[in-house]
Amino acid sequence: MSDRASITILVVDDEESMLKLAAAILQRDGYQVVTAQNGLAAMTALDENPDITLLFTDIKMPGIDGFILADMAKVRRPDLKVLYATGFADEVGTKPGVRHGKILEKPYDPPQLRAEVRRLLNT
Repeated sequence: MSDRASITILVVDDEESMLKLAAAILQRDGYQVVTAQNGLAAMTALDENPDITLLFTDIKMPGIDGFILADMAKVRRPDLKVLYATGFADEVGTKPGVRHGKILEKPYDPPQLRAEVRRLLNT
């Protein structure tokens, strides 16, 4: 098992309460967390933090949505792991495009988020 404190996760959500909740869950689990409230800020955070291992992003956001964000991020960082979240699973399930990871339905519970992150990162 790797040391979680050396793993950095980027959490992106335009809904501040969900952003804070996800960040708190992951920090309590021992990970370093960087947050962004939109796709543009997330791309800046990726550029400024080369140690980010996982992108955990909301899908439905104004401007750059989570799918586009993940596409852009994977071009720059092919090894980046991706986990999505959405409160609109029916709607996003029909959207075309590449899925770079699993989609968690909001509201997800903390054990569900922790389990998915651990599975993706093998921690």
